[in-house]
Amino acid sequence: MVLPHDGRIPPTLNFSGREPNLAPACVVLPFANNSLYLDRCAEPDKIQFGMDKEDNWPVPFWTVDTAMAIMLMLLAAVDEGLGAWYLGSAAASR
Repeated sequence: MVLPHDGRIPPTLNFSGREPNLAPACVVLPFANNSLYLDRCAEPDKIQFGMDKEDNWPVPFWTVDTAMAIMLMLLAAVDEGLGAWYLGSAAASR
């Protein structure tokens, strides 16, 4: 959906329960991708460090970097005066 330059919601859109001039919420789904890190570390300029295998990483930085990106998005939303919410899910215990 593209909003007019003044940011108002066109009257043809009905967002039940919301104030008429507010846009719908934005949903961001960040995912960590370890294969991108491992592929990069397997390239000739990085292979010497031995980080091309997941077991060689002391910390899974693909997860850490994703978490930091989430935190930056949350802080940016707050800085803009918006609400922000983080919801995570954990694996069920067996």
